[in-house]
Amino acid sequence: MLFRSTLLVLSLFFSLSVGIASTVTVVNADDSGAGSLRDAIMSAQPGDTIVFDSATDNISIALTSGEIEVDKSLVIWGNGAGRTTISGSGQSRIFNISDAENVVLSGVSFIDGLSTDAGGAIWCSNTSLEMRGCQISSCEASGNDATQGGGALATINSTVVVDSCQIIDNRATGASGSGGGFLNLDGSTLSISNSLISGNSSVRAGGGIEDNSGAETEVSLVEVQLD
Repeated sequence: MLFRSTLLVLSLFFSLSVGIASTVTVVNADDSGAGSLRDAIMSAQPGDTIVFDSATDNISIALTSGEIEVDKSLVIWGNGAGRTTISGSGQSRIFNISDAENVVLSGVSFIDGLSTDAGGAIWCSNTSLEMRGCQISSCEASGNDATQGGGALATINSTVVVDSCQIIDNRATGASGSGGGFLNLDGSTLSISNSLISGNSSVRAGGGIEDNSGAETEVSLVEVQLD
């Protein structure tokens, strides 16, 4: 009887423990290794929240070993777009968000991202993405095809909500590159509100936004300054 009671207690403990979200803290601006953003994302469990220690404020987290893959539901909660900055160092895209279910990005600046195809700062596929209070600037996508570009963000088969963000001076520089700011591809819905989209450029079409998502989707702009 004692053995069966112990098993019941253990069963209840594990059933209550599974699925409890945790907070993972980024404590330095290193590209990789213990305490870095890359390590925090790799070690986080689905549903966790990643936050940034104040020691990282006003110091650019410069990626030097390539983009960071996000393949699970996460909240990445910066200390404000003027304080938490992630840079692609002019060498790589910053985030590749794919099959991640639900991702929230808040209070983060993304700068100097570079992709040779699409999504200079962020590529998002098969994911529900929310961006709130973020800034993306000086990022580039250099893919040559009309389905490539999105200097700031390129999405496919995703639902993307952008609120209170600034998308500034990004570019799609390929021969037929589209969407200096946003490139919205097949099956994606893009909703932007209370945001500034300014100074973005492309070679072919859509300096700020290019929508190639198809008839079943939409792009919604509410209280957006687009120039």
